[in-house]
Amino acid sequence: MRPNEFMQLKIIQRKAPIADAFNGGMTIGPINTAGYDQALFLINLGAATGGTARGKVYAYGVDVAAGTNKQAVGYWIRCGAGDAPDTEGTWTRYEAGAELTTLAANNHGTQWLVAVDIVEVQNVMVAAGYVGTGIQLIITESVDDPIVASATVILHPTFNKDTQANAILA
Repeated sequence: MRPNEFMQLKIIQRKAPIADAFNGGMTIGPINTAGYDQALFLINLGAATGGTARGKVYAYGVDVAAGTNKQAVGYWIRCGAGDAPDTEGTWTRYEAGAELTTLAANNHGTQWLVAVDIVEVQNVMVAAGYVGTGIQLIITESVDDPIVASATVILHPTFNKDTQANAILA
């Protein structure tokens, strides 16, 4: 990425750190993706009460108008290594509708990176008969162990197009 591209990234703080973040589901979005081609969700994890917290990740394309008409989309994920932040896992692809169940968070500072290709989301939504694309990420608790988590979203603009001034839908 060229330096001038960094200046055009849209950074959205979607969830401040909260305790027991995945209980009942942590919903990030809907986010309007008009004018963007990539989204990166940074999920920062804190301490888990029992050290056994696990989450399931689901990515969706949504109808921009109301954040409805969810359609499962594929995504890429990479898990950071907590106490060794320079040691990161490999990127792993999950197809639409696949639920990721192996995300453990038992040390402070673990980070999950979830990448979504907006062009793929748009194609899925058009095939389902919807226009105007947003994205949504939902993380649910798969092991009952409260964990502190926060989320930030970074949108990469589609160059040669105007970027959306307000990416937050709700």
